[in-house]
Amino acid sequence: MNEETPPTAAATTTTTSASAAPAAPEPADPQTGWFRRIPLWVRITVPAVVVGAVIVAGGVAGTSSPAADADALCRDAATARLEGRGHTDVQLATSLDQAEADGAQRVSGTLTFVDEAGATHHALVRCVVRSDGDRLRVASVRFFD
Repeated sequence: MNEETPPTAAATTTTTSASAAPAAPEPADPQTGWFRRIPLWVRITVPAVVVGAVIVAGGVAGTSSPAADADALCRDAATARLEGRGHTDVQLATSLDQAEADGAQRVSGTLTFVDEAGATHHALVRCVVRSDGDRLRVASVRFFD
């Protein structure tokens, strides 16, 4: 006489609850971090764009315009020439006119200086800046009252 004993209520509850309850989360893989969650195309594109921007910015900053260089060379040459003659407080106009002629940059503008006697003078300055290969040089500096 094999009588089967009915399952107890506790055994029924554990069996039912075990099958109905969601499985426990698996432990996180230590190999996966925040970097692995970023899409691959973002991990490739962002550094490429940053490097490209740095190269473009360096190229733009490295090449200055010949007009700006001619302006600066003329200012330096005019100031050096007047200070060599004993004049002080040399001030050139903030913007100088530039023109291209005969393969050279012609820079002209106004300036003010104080002579040895203390008198203030206003004059026009005209410079010719020529290109020697990749270098610019001041060919002449002239002053007109």
